[in-house]
Amino acid sequence: MHILRFRNDLLRIHSEPPAFTLLHNGKMDIVQNALKNAPNTQTTTVDSSPASNVMQDYSELATTHELRAALSQLAMELRRADTDNHQLLDAAEMLEREVQTLTEEKRQLEQDKANLIRELQQLRRAETAPSAVPLAPATTAANRSSASANEKARQRPATAGPSPVRHTISSANKDKQVVAHTSALVSQQLLDTRRSGPPTVSVNRTLTLRQLREFIEEIYVSKAKFDQKCAEAHLPRETMEQHMYTYLNQKYGLKSLIVEWASALIQAIRKHASTDNDTAVFGKILRNEIDEEFRFVQNQLKRTVSELLRVYLKGKYPLKPDDEITTLLKRRMSSSVSEEEWVDIVKYMYNQQDAIAIIMTVKELKRHGSDRTDGVDGENASAVTRGISRDELAAAVAADKDRNRIKYVDFLKILLDFQLRGHERFLQRFLRLFRLVDKDNNGIINEAEFRELLAAMGSDTTEQNVAKLLSIVDPWNNQQITYSECVTFLSSDLAMFSGNVETAKHEMQMQPADSLDDNTNDLLLE
Repeated sequence: MHILRFRNDLLRIHSEPPAFTLLHNGKMDIVQNALKNAPNTQTTTVDSSPASNVMQDYSELATTHELRAALSQLAMELRRADTDNHQLLDAAEMLEREVQTLTEEKRQLEQDKANLIRELQQLRRAETAPSAVPLAPATTAANRSSASANEKARQRPATAGPSPVRHTISSANKDKQVVAHTSALVSQQLLDTRRSGPPTVSVNRTLTLRQLREFIEEIYVSKAKFDQKCAEAHLPRETMEQHMYTYLNQKYGLKSLIVEWASALIQAIRKHASTDNDTAVFGKILRNEIDEEFRFVQNQLKRTVSELLRVYLKGKYPLKPDDEITTLLKRRMSSSVSEEEWVDIVKYMYNQQDAIAIIMTVKELKRHGSDRTDGVDGENASAVTRGISRDELAAAVAADKDRNRIKYVDFLKILLDFQLRGHERFLQRFLRLFRLVDKDNNGIINEAEFRELLAAMGSDTTEQNVAKLLSIVDPWNNQQITYSECVTFLSSDLAMFSGNVETAKHEMQMQPADSLDDNTNDLLLE
């Protein structure tokens, strides 16, 4: 019976699908060996209890579930791989569309570049076109000397070999300067204060004083870095006006924006120049009326006034620590200074005549800026002082002293304006000569015009001296010398050329000392 049941189980196993049989080759081998030995062992009994059959069935069922779970996991991985494949295909299509878009943008940029090249060519032809009113063809001695100087300039070698990057940067700068020249036409119309009528370019932006000062400081910083690069590449410097357009071109790029911002800057300069010294200095540098380095003189003056005020407060309050002195100084600079303080600073910084002029300017400012009376008349004086205590009288005296206080910013502006006017007078004659030799009135001269300028100034025009000066002011023979460079490198010649500068200064600005009040004279005679 046991053998018969075992045979029935074997028949049931053989009836399963071939795939299952293949997956259980190991177990089937064991069963087949048992079948072969069964007929020859009549006395052998096989333990085929019901519990053993159940255990075998459960084992086969567990194996089947494991196979199904493995197949299910493979199916999930296939679906995941298919999803990833679709995502990769979508990304590839997106990249292809971006490539097409970039190709279209590149084509548009090439078209814009071609248009700009055509505009540049037209501008070059317009610049090289003959003037509507030609000069007389007569050859004079001055023309012959100018031609000779130009020939010498062409023959004069540079003091050192050209930089390997010079020609590359020069070609790039040439196109940039041509583009900037179109914007400079607008600047000439706006900067020329003698031109009548409104400017031809509309200004759509309005800058506040704070925005204007931030712009000016950014242009100063950019100009310093640009000058350093030009010196390293052996290239000529730009004027401040030229670099303003270079800066705007780097910041905005579009020609319309450059012109719009340049117009807004110049209009803001004209609006705030009368009330802000920094703006006035920048405007005069733009018009090549003063040199660029003068702004450092003004900055030094600001620091000097601040330090003198600190020294005064330290002497007045010797027992106070430095941090309290610094607090007092900041309070004075943000509010006002007393007459004793600002007079002491003026007397220390200037000679007697200049101090008189500055004190008069301050008092004139206070006189026009005050709407109240300076005191009471003699008829009512006794009535005012009758019946008041000593403390009240001291308070009244202190209040009277406060009337002579002036805002620190107003006092500083008076000193800065005084310094600016003096510098303009110092450069007045030289500026007239420079504009005579600067034929195109752009603030830049070549070697021939530089020689002409030296001759007009009465300087030593021997070839040795001129060559020495040119090796300093134009060492790489760029044939572009700015007004600021002339002022900087010809400072000693300017001092001799100005002659009686101090006398002229006092004649133009100073008032006679007897026109001062007694209080001012006493202060100056201490």
